[in-house]
Amino acid sequence: MTQLIFFASGKYLFLTTKDHQTYIYDDTIKDIIQKLNPEIFFKINRKFIVNKNAVTEIIKHSSQKVELKLSPEPEVSTDVFISKPQIAECLGWLNS
Repeated sequence: MTQLIFFASGKYLFLTTKDHQTYIYDDTIKDIIQKLNPEIFFKINRKFIVNKNAVTEIIKHSSQKVELKLSPEPEVSTDVFISKPQIAECLGWLNS
């Protein structure tokens, strides 16, 4: 399974592939999530859609703050956190 990460930055949506290549993807994060298989992809916050196979580590800072380590790492210098309302659903998805 290909490891893909979609991330929004400014007005653009980017796609990072398992070979660490990043491309501009001509769609919106809102629209692309509806086209992807929900068993494989999850919108963890307003900027990131991740492939289950791209998650390498789950770091629970608290019950309300959960960070994901991804491979490949997105080309944005930011930690990747699951939004608070999505934590339970996302952790369930990761464990399924």
